Formats: sequence, C-alpha cells, structure tokens
Amino acid sequence: MGNGLISKDNKGELQIEVDVEKDFILDTGIEKIWTHKGLKCCVIANPLGHRCGYVGVEKSNKFYGIYFDQPITFKGQEITIEYLVSVHGGITFSGEGKWIDGLVEDLWYFGYDTAHGGDGKDVSIMSKKAKELHESFVKRIEEREYFLFKGIYDGEIRTLEYCTEECESLAEQLNVMESFVLTKSQALMPE
Repeated sequence: MGNGLISKDNKGELQIEVDVEKDFILDTGIEKIWTHKGLKCCVIANPLGHRCGYVGVEKSNKFYGIYFDQPITFKGQEITIEYLVSVHGGITFSGEGKWIDGLVEDLWYFGYDTAHGGDGKDVSIMSKKAKELHESFVKRIEEREYFLFKGIYDGEIRTLEYCTEECESLAEQLNVMESFVLTKSQALMPE
C-alpha cells in the first residue's frame, strides 16, 4: 500500500522512504554569512524547511570549546550557557564549523534552530526530496488519514530577516557574557 514517499507496510505501520543523509543533511546551505559585533554569524537553510542560526567565536574567546550544556562558573554561579542567553527556541548546538561547507572551521559555534512547535516550514528552501515528502504528508493530512497531525504545518515561517536578528542578538549576548568571565579557566568549572 504505497503512495509516494509515505506508505504503510503489511502490518499497517507508517513507512517513510528516504535516505536522511543523502536527501536532507547534504543539501544544507548557507543563506547568509556576516560579522556582527566582532563575531561571525550565519543563517543556514535546512532542506527540511527550517532555518538555523549560528554565531562563531574565535579561539581567544573565553567560550571557545565550551558546550552549551556544559556547566561553567558565571558571576560566581554554576550555570550553563543555554540558560544565560535568550534566542529562538534556545541554544541547541555548540561545536566546530567542520560540519558544513562555507563555515569558518576554526571557530566554535553556538546555534539555534527554528524547528519547534509553532514554527512553520518554508517550502522554498526545502530539498527536492523533502518537498516530495512534505507534499505527500500534507496530502494525507488533508485526506484526514493522519488527523493527529492536522495543523502541524500551520506555524509561523521564520524568515531570513528574523533569523538574522536572532543571530545578532545572540552575538551581542555572548559578548556581554564573556565580559563577566576574567579568564577561560574561570569559565570552566573546577574539576
């Protein structure tokens, strides 16, 4: 019982026929890259229809190499960077820039995504395979076959302009936070 990319197997279970790495991850591309307040910023168009924003810090930055969920000492308190910044959906990534062409590899990035509840999909940035899957899934939703997913694509599309503003806000927050840490070793919690 097949219908394009979404089908049911002989037990009636939903099957999605895609190669995630080939069809989605490798299609990711940079929409915009710039510098704000001394930090490299970029917005990436995710082929699933969402944008992600990243801010990179240099090796001299006190937060270079620190993961967003790694405990640090900030203003005398133990806390993680994810709780110190306010950005769309919260910080969901930290790491090197080796994972996508066009990013500066020797920077340490902090990033967020726009694939949360209430976020819509931007069909114009989807890969061909993702568009096919999206259209097939929406058709089935409209046919009420998957009524539980009704409204899942009705969220607000986070535009390039919106994500640019979020990146710039994140860059400003990272700069302010760094000023409260005297040395890199003070950022890391004692062993």
